[in-house]
Amino acid sequence: LFSLSSGLSLGKEGPLVTISASFAYVISSILNLSREGGKLLVIAGASSGLSAAFNTPISAVVFTVEEILGEINSRYIGAIIISSVLASTVAFKILGVEPVFGQLSYVHENSWHLIYYAILGILMSFLGHFWKILMLSAKRIRTDYFSKFDSAYLVVVFLLIVIAGMLDVHYIGDGHFIINKIFSGFEFGTWKIMILLFVMKFILSALSYSTGVSGGIFMPILTLGALGGVLFSEALIQIGVPEIQIGAFALIGMTSCLVATIRVPFTAFVMLFEMTRDYDMILPLMVSSASAYFIAGLLDDESIYESVAEYEGVHLPTERDKVVLAEMEVQSCMIQDVFTIDVNEPLEQAKERIKELNISGFPVLDGNHILGVMSKSELLNIGEDQTIRSTCRKDIISIYPDQSLLVAIEKLKRFKVGRLPVMSRFNKRKVVGIITMEDIMNYFRDSQG
Repeated sequence: LFSLSSGLSLGKEGPLVTISASFAYVISSILNLSREGGKLLVIAGASSGLSAAFNTPISAVVFTVEEILGEINSRYIGAIIISSVLASTVAFKILGVEPVFGQLSYVHENSWHLIYYAILGILMSFLGHFWKILMLSAKRIRTDYFSKFDSAYLVVVFLLIVIAGMLDVHYIGDGHFIINKIFSGFEFGTWKIMILLFVMKFILSALSYSTGVSGGIFMPILTLGALGGVLFSEALIQIGVPEIQIGAFALIGMTSCLVATIRVPFTAFVMLFEMTRDYDMILPLMVSSASAYFIAGLLDDESIYESVAEYEGVHLPTERDKVVLAEMEVQSCMIQDVFTIDVNEPLEQAKERIKELNISGFPVLDGNHILGVMSKSELLNIGEDQTIRSTCRKDIISIYPDQSLLVAIEKLKRFKVGRLPVMSRFNKRKVVGIITMEDIMNYFRDSQG
């Protein structure tokens, strides 16, 4: 609350998503839900937070699927939709049903204007790229020069915000009122004033986000895009291009800049027409989003969230990770020297052999063929009236060495097992290795090291 009211160029959507997800996590802990149930509740909470922030239930669902989940998952989609609708309904009752930026009515009449919209998308991809570079550079300055006095960096940035606010109130805040003024036809002044406003918002928004205080980047990025769209449309007017709608280009700039920075093309154009209720601009929004997404991907293959997370030492799962796992085979990181227990081995001897070993489970063999699997605790707790043959689990979940690591991980998760015996393709009862989640993680850690 304090960071958003301080004048820093930060949006409210980030904190609302975080607060909603955190509240959902608290509820899941109180109810003692399973890991899967807790994950479902947290995802639904994040979706409801974004829905309430902008009164945009559809785009909240799309964003959750596109950015947080990364895929359409039937297990989560129902809860995401319900939570988004409920959050938006409550927001409607409290705040009213007016769109965030007012009812707009831009008309897409000239098909050849799509060329300019595509060019604007390309320009916004460069804008988003340079903004990310500036923000990460500011973070490095904070880390390198303010590591011992981290709060001092925030003081320096806040002093710059104060000075900027004394010069012009438009320089500070999330920029929501700037966008509304643009759509209402307000003119900020000469070219020099517009460019200065654009440059100041560009710098101050990057500095604000680099501080690490609670705040989102949706609205500041939308403001930069709107200002960029206005400047581009003014340039077209100056060179004699007819029938230019400045507000329409501001709307296109907002979408393109959001796509270029966060890499959520579907969320961007769905959110913008939900926030403006201007359905006539769907085609231009899609064209600009596509061009911005394509060029931004060529400039840098990471979104702002991924880049910040990597900088802070957290790797967020991406589609590229799935591709890598799908291309790599189990035999590349399985353990070939497998510890096994023979079903006919004396029980006390087997217990003595396993007691000092740092393994949690192993295959049980009958000769050279697998009979079942058993955990270390199961073996050590076998009573005198039981045998290894009667105690080991015969329902074996296995995998082949030429199958992908993606399949291995899916089996480990789906069947909730700690290890998978790796069976020969030529003899389905012969164990050639064993693989665990730890083996996969160690393989990638060692390869990166």
